[in-house]
Amino acid sequence: MLPLKELGDELFFSRPAQEGIFLKARLTGNLKNRSPDYPLPAPRKNLIWKAASLFYKTIHKTPRVAIALHKSVPFGAGLGSGSSNAAYTLMTLNQMHGSPLSQKRLLPLAAALGSDVPFFLARGAALVEGEGDKITPVSFPFNPWFLIINPSFQISTRWAYETWDKRGPKRRVSLTKKKKDDRKDGFFATVRSWMAVKQMCVNDFGTIIFPAYPMLQEARHKLYAFGAQVASLSGSGPTLFGAFKRKTAAQRAARFFDRNHWLTWITQGV
Repeated sequence: MLPLKELGDELFFSRPAQEGIFLKARLTGNLKNRSPDYPLPAPRKNLIWKAASLFYKTIHKTPRVAIALHKSVPFGAGLGSGSSNAAYTLMTLNQMHGSPLSQKRLLPLAAALGSDVPFFLARGAALVEGEGDKITPVSFPFNPWFLIINPSFQISTRWAYETWDKRGPKRRVSLTKKKKDDRKDGFFATVRSWMAVKQMCVNDFGTIIFPAYPMLQEARHKLYAFGAQVASLSGSGPTLFGAFKRKTAAQRAARFFDRNHWLTWITQGV
């Protein structure tokens, strides 16, 4: 997994006069004009609120925090924005309260919130295995320009996992049942060429997402046509990414998708 620069939500923390967890959210950027498609969830259903609640329960203190979320990453996009926001909430609250929890103690809290959350405590590229609890920092040998494209609709993560379990290749393990991974391939650790990256960059969700949403498969082919070295789904979709050697190539592709009403971002890895 690889975190990206300049693509994320913003969180602002303050101490209110009264006790409680107060979460206010607003849409920003491209999402601001698409509010009917991206309704904000109820505060207590948001991973930020859940992370704050779990943190205060763990340190045995009465909650007292106000959090403002400026949302710029689409919901249900397969980009991990909810998971990263939860991880950032844990780290920020820990710092605000004098770091009562070590990194080792924060990890199980993160894992309790979701399998992707522990990765975002690492703050860098990593090979993630098991149930998200085995994280190995890695050095990615390239620094490509990523074009991130989103078709302005959501795919239910729960639907994607459950459908994969029902229809996915029998040789693969379940994505929802607690079993060990069957792939121990080192991934980035042995990558030395773009061809190797392309061969290793396989998203199992493609076997169920692309047949259900042919336009996403077509968009992936279009990214390759514009010169992407690698193009794939991000997580369970519907967002896709293309990795380009040059920013100008990513910009040409972005103009095409902009004209076709996709949300687009151009950025690099952290």
